[in-house]
Amino acid sequence: MRSKQFTRILILCFGVGMALPVPAFAQSIGSVDRVIEKANRQPPGQPKVLANAGDALVQNELLETLAASTMHVLFVDGTDLTLESDSQLVLDAYVYDPSTNSAKAVYSFATGTMRYVSGQIGQGATINTPIATIGIRGTAFTCSLTPGSSGVELSCEVTEGSIEVRPKGEGRPTVAAAGQVIVLTSANANPTLIGNADPGLGRRNNAPPVQSPSLPTYPENRDLSPI
Repeated sequence: MRSKQFTRILILCFGVGMALPVPAFAQSIGSVDRVIEKANRQPPGQPKVLANAGDALVQNELLETLAASTMHVLFVDGTDLTLESDSQLVLDAYVYDPSTNSAKAVYSFATGTMRYVSGQIGQGATINTPIATIGIRGTAFTCSLTPGSSGVELSCEVTEGSIEVRPKGEGRPTVAAAGQVIVLTSANANPTLIGNADPGLGRRNNAPPVQSPSLPTYPENRDLSPI
């Protein structure tokens, strides 16, 4: 009788263990390269913690910069991403396996300013914003989300390659190439292109690749006290 009860307890404990989340064993998809001033990160199902250089990042993790802060992140495929002050980004989905040609990344950009230089995933990456989806075509660009007259407004400057901005409402999908700025005032508006495309800035024209964005020179704050 005791043997049967012990067996039942083992089965119950094993089942409960299998049902619990195990974020500690989640596969790393990249890491924090540098933080200036203070920034936070929040792994799925966990509280927010201060982000520090060398921290591993996982899928579904939230990244958040505070006032006058910057966070520089490197992903395993070589993608280079910088969040400027007062920005939020969620790493929704990330798959990269060169051995099986599996490459996909989805990010949710909620507010602030981000600078992006694509890696090996290239066109397999997508950025969701409150008013549009950004399709990436092997690219370097900077995007900002700011308050506007009808809600949030999106502005992106392309420095290499091209992006496609697809409004989530009735607006028309529009491609912006290197040398252009694209502005979207609402999900139902048509994006506006500013400037002329400069094909000499694109990789397909044998131009040298754009270097990783430089970081502002704020004094580094090493105060690691609890948030």
